[in-house]
Amino acid sequence: MRHLIKWLLAVAIVQAGLLLLLAWILPGFHIGSLPAAVVAALIFAVANVVVWPLIYDVAARFNALLFPLLCFALEGGGVLLLSRLVPDFGGGGMDVDGLGAGIAIAVGLTLGNTVVGALFSLQDDDAYDRFVTRRLRRHFGDTPRSDVPGILFLEIDGLAEPILRRAIAAGSMPTLGRWLDSGSHTLTGWEPDLSSQTSASQAGILLGDNAGIPAFRWYDKPSQKLMVSSHMSTARELEQRLTNGQGLLIAHGGSRWNVFSGDAPDCLCTYSTFGDRSRTVSGSYLAYFSDPFTLPRTVALFACDVVRERYQAWQQRRQDVRPRIAAPGSTRSSGRRPRR
Repeated sequence: MRHLIKWLLAVAIVQAGLLLLLAWILPGFHIGSLPAAVVAALIFAVANVVVWPLIYDVAARFNALLFPLLCFALEGGGVLLLSRLVPDFGGGGMDVDGLGAGIAIAVGLTLGNTVVGALFSLQDDDAYDRFVTRRLRRHFGDTPRSDVPGILFLEIDGLAEPILRRAIAAGSMPTLGRWLDSGSHTLTGWEPDLSSQTSASQAGILLGDNAGIPAFRWYDKPSQKLMVSSHMSTARELEQRLTNGQGLLIAHGGSRWNVFSGDAPDCLCTYSTFGDRSRTVSGSYLAYFSDPFTLPRTVALFACDVVRERYQAWQQRRQDVRPRIAAPGSTRSSGRRPRR
């Protein structure tokens, strides 16, 4: 209970500022005073805990394409209704001019909370669990369990074993450190081929063969054309050449955001299977972005990452950190010293 009260107070403080900002930006939204904004923020925070899960459950009963529209409409109506509960404080209470303004306020609060949380390293895991993962657990809670053990493979580009060990030793990866200390997991190095980039490595791991992939981009003499690993047509052609129908993921496996599928029957955003409707479950990808909490959160996190990246690049230039990679759109971002 204490944790919930602290979370509500923190959210209320942030949302009070966001509501004042939205009232200044949106023409159909007005808050008369700071106390009214604080009270409105507290009401919205409580409503997030009690009312919003019910809204999602109601909307989820309809067609997937209607789900986001219904959610936005219900959220906007909820904001419109809750605004009537804010009492007057001197300069007035809270006025929302119609459903459109209510929807804009709901989306603006989600965007604002995510931006603030990302910029100031605040934890929004509780909100994400409440609005996303908890609903998924309820939805898939009746899925039959299997006694067959499974394996989850994660690819992290550019993460060499020595770097990983240093990160664990420094305490930057406490979960992995705990696994290793308990003896439940081991960390084993693996030496890649001469071409250690993504497409060659994935082909070797997922398909068992990476012959004919000498680099990320190369001129293929037999076909007399340029091959680029990040092109979907190249990935599709390479998988057709290399697969023997017995890839790593053929037995009830799933491929997510890979170059090659590993012969998985369930693929999502996998380059080699784009266009193959029998194996691509694009509905799952669309369902992720149809969530009115997830979509603004994703957009806000993307914007925060761009701002953070630009700030870090500026800091590197200001401190003359060398070597440094070129940041698109910046000046004097290479490792060379500028001419005086």
